[in-house]
Amino acid sequence: MRTVDFETVLSQTIQAIGMDKTFITEETFNQIRDFADRRLKYGWEYDAFPDLIRITKFPVVNDGTLHYVVIPDDGVVSNSEGTFKVDIGTIMQVTVQDPRSTGSIKELAFSFDEYEEFVSGDVYKTVRRLILTVPDATEVYITYKKPCPDLIGDIYTTGSNYVPGQVVYWAYRANNYFSKTSGSAYGGKLGNFWKCIKATTSEPNSNNSNSPEASDSWVKVAIPAFFLHYLVKGIHSDWLMSEQMIQEGLAFDQQAIKLLDFEIQKLTVQQGQQPRFKFINPY
Repeated sequence: MRTVDFETVLSQTIQAIGMDKTFITEETFNQIRDFADRRLKYGWEYDAFPDLIRITKFPVVNDGTLHYVVIPDDGVVSNSEGTFKVDIGTIMQVTVQDPRSTGSIKELAFSFDEYEEFVSGDVYKTVRRLILTVPDATEVYITYKKPCPDLIGDIYTTGSNYVPGQVVYWAYRANNYFSKTSGSAYGGKLGNFWKCIKATTSEPNSNNSNSPEASDSWVKVAIPAFFLHYLVKGIHSDWLMSEQMIQEGLAFDQQAIKLLDFEIQKLTVQQGQQPRFKFINPY
């Protein structure tokens, strides 16, 4: 999936609003970040954009007359092809055949089930699974949409202790919202949100690499590139309405929605894709 740097979203939004990015304040950054987070979530659920869809093979548990697939809390799935990391948001269909390699597939009926499993003491964990109607399958393909990422982090603070799950904004130098665009260290790299995956005091992407490495403590929050113009227009709309320019804001909101529709048109007209998915988001 092609992605766009949040610094690009931030820069284009500030210019559209008519502000000077040289003097951006923490309050302005936080406002644009929050608008971007809300707009991204709306755009994410607007349609079944192929860049957001994943297909993974899951093992089936056959327990007498009960047949089900466990949705792992840690996102780790082991199947006949190997071990994979999945992040499931909206489940769209379940099939025995691989929908990527055949034109004729049979969708399986399924239902959702949750129960609390005892851990120890007074601690329980929630187990999520899909109950299937097929009696003889050992594996099935689940088509799902990735959950929308959260754009929630504050600017990275040098020397702070970060724990897994925390999100920061990092533009390759401390206390700055816009990165260096040249130089041997971080030339050409732009600011993004980064999610901590193991406890650290180090800065994000300390390896200065576009490829994940075993020593990484952070993972970049990915924003799909096709959302760029929609985000800029939508954030501009939200900013106008926050300044009590309601009519102008509503006009820009309509333009933002048209940009989403244009992306759908590109898929159906230019690329000839015709998604036919049912949306089911039980969690």
